[in-house]
Amino acid sequence: MDFSIYNNSLCGTRILSLTNVRKISLVHKKIIEGIEMKYLPSLSYSKLLVLILFVFGAAGVSARDTTTVSLLKAGKFGGESRSIDFINANTGFAVGDGTNTVTPTNSFIAKTTDGGNSWQNVTPPELVNRPWSVDFVNANTGIVTGYTGMILRTTNGGTNWSTITSGTTSNIYEVVMTSVDTGYACGALSAVVLKTVDGGATWSSIAVTGTNARYGITYTNGSNVWICGTSGNIISTTNGGTSWTTVTVTGSPTQYDIIRVGTDLWTFSSSNGLYKSTDNGATFALVFDNGSRAIYQASVFGSSSFMCVGVDGLNYRTTNGGTTFDSTALTLFTGQTSRSVYMKSASDIIVGSDMGNMFRSTNSGTSFYLAESGNRLYGLDFLNATTGVAVGFSGMIFKTTNAGIGWQNLPSGLSFELYDVQMFDANTFYIAGASGRFLITTNGGTNFVERNLPNISSGATKSLWFFNASTGFAVGEMGNAYYTTDAGVTWTSNFSWGTSFNNMEDVYFVNNSTGYIAGERGRFIKTSDGGLTWDSTGIDGPNLNTIWEMDWLNASTGYMASINGNIFKSTNSGANWTLLSDTAGLAGVDIIDIEVIDTGRGFAVGEQGKLFKQFSQSQWVVERSLTAPFGSEENLWGIDFVSTSSGFMCGYYGTVYKIDATVITSVGNNQQPLVYSLGQNYPNPFNPATVIKFSVPEATQVTMKVYDVLGKELFLLVNSKMQSGSYEVSFNAAQLPSGVYFYKLEVGSFSDTKKMMLIK
Repeated sequence: MDFSIYNNSLCGTRILSLTNVRKISLVHKKIIEGIEMKYLPSLSYSKLLVLILFVFGAAGVSARDTTTVSLLKAGKFGGESRSIDFINANTGFAVGDGTNTVTPTNSFIAKTTDGGNSWQNVTPPELVNRPWSVDFVNANTGIVTGYTGMILRTTNGGTNWSTITSGTTSNIYEVVMTSVDTGYACGALSAVVLKTVDGGATWSSIAVTGTNARYGITYTNGSNVWICGTSGNIISTTNGGTSWTTVTVTGSPTQYDIIRVGTDLWTFSSSNGLYKSTDNGATFALVFDNGSRAIYQASVFGSSSFMCVGVDGLNYRTTNGGTTFDSTALTLFTGQTSRSVYMKSASDIIVGSDMGNMFRSTNSGTSFYLAESGNRLYGLDFLNATTGVAVGFSGMIFKTTNAGIGWQNLPSGLSFELYDVQMFDANTFYIAGASGRFLITTNGGTNFVERNLPNISSGATKSLWFFNASTGFAVGEMGNAYYTTDAGVTWTSNFSWGTSFNNMEDVYFVNNSTGYIAGERGRFIKTSDGGLTWDSTGIDGPNLNTIWEMDWLNASTGYMASINGNIFKSTNSGANWTLLSDTAGLAGVDIIDIEVIDTGRGFAVGEQGKLFKQFSQSQWVVERSLTAPFGSEENLWGIDFVSTSSGFMCGYYGTVYKIDATVITSVGNNQQPLVYSLGQNYPNPFNPATVIKFSVPEATQVTMKVYDVLGKELFLLVNSKMQSGSYEVSFNAAQLPSGVYFYKLEVGSFSDTKKMMLIK
């Protein structure tokens, strides 16, 4: 036990007479015996008794935190949206795949019934691989195709799906039904082309010329079909696939999609741009050069309007058959890579992007709004309990003004990752990101001004620390610490780590004078003059352990979050560091952010969904592991506490969590309970908080959970090994609706459940 937690508080303790001294229990005696002996010579017997009373008096003692984690925001789909199809104005489907894997992890089938405003994950168990294409022929019958020859079919509007034998192990990239009965599919291995004549119930292979992978299909009817693919290869048939003609586009770029607009054919390539044929596919010519960036998909409505999308927010639209093009501002897609688009009408357009992001426009593409987002979030900062900003992948910025219940997308106009954000007030906040990007807003995010950091163009800015809206520091890759006195208009580097192991990951100031910078390979420097000079004299970081984040209680006591599950502590301003966490089984788990609430209380977050909690002065443990709503392992990258009991976390799948850290308090007359007991909560009914008391007669593992009337677990209130004693824990149900709930205490073979009522 670290005596220092109480040492600074004794001056405010009410001195009690010895006649009020109670008998010290065996549990308390063991704790007192654990006080470091070096403190005892300076304490008189009476002062020691005062200390004991302070720690174990009738008012109770804080034992440890019990945490409740609530999901506020999350993406419903983790993969990349590959294909969209609508049955009617309201009902549509989208499919997406989790890349870099042959398993269906993060793959999804999604459905909307409100025109694309919201989407639900309806992924069936039959989806055992990555889907790339979806096409519905009517309200009932639809086909999904994907990797290793996967074909799924529904005949009841997506309620149930059956697996159809494709006869191939090729990846099937596109499926198109030309009528209720006839359809085509194409893929990679041996230039596979499949055909169905019974509504997708069975498929047969068609012989085609060439061995190119095939990506896109268009048609005028079941007999006239065009298919595009790699090396500029385009094949066509006029007799339903009996024979094929081959054309090669000049320059031989991969063609990802092909559409028919009026009497013209258009293809969209991995480079160069848009190609057009006015002779039914006999020849193609480059008519729009987009600067060698990939365009993945296009959608047409009517005889003259179409839109195409691609990498880094790239998009083009035309309303005159391709005579002229314009591009919706990149800010509308925040630099996302978009791989699917569907024009429901000339004005209503749906765009699917990476990380399961779904955008919708109802004004012909003039503006888009974010309907669904799974965009990974790297950092967040809350101004207070209600107002905060989260930043992340590909320029994504989200803001909440209602404690995380709702989030507004603030388009940044960047395609770069954003790593850190610092709020000064509701209107003014600064953001740092990849390639030295530095953004400022002074109007709450309505628009942003970009001010690049010098000499970081090839490296990310990872961390900001501003004393006020004008003066602050920025650090990141490329080993330089920069400061500004004019809100980022100009920057000056006043320290460099050189060219080896030089990534600076975090900058932290304890006060206006004392600050620290930490980063790669445990490098660690300090300033005592407000950042004018930096050095490592008398201090050292943990050797070879990259430091991702720091938090300091004062100029002497600080914590570091590191790789492989390591959490370090220093009590001498960084001269020495002690490992506080058990790293068994945590190899490869980076702890990305850490927040020390006060002495002896803190939390940290990291990869594989790991939430760490400070268990004691000298120990941190894994409190729990979180998964995304669709089951995938969550990486947690940011944590920020707005009070000593409430904070927020963000993660990989666009997730934001609320974390409530309630202190379990020891109560009663300090006599050892004889039996296990669970008390009735008080008050009851309650709104929104109530207190639950319980007792355990021996040291044991204790859990307490809250359930709804259907038996669904809602909160884990207690999950800790506790000493013999009587305790109470607070439960805040602010996020729950009125109703009846149950709480259950489980200790070994003992369990008890009681009912409580929330009335708002």
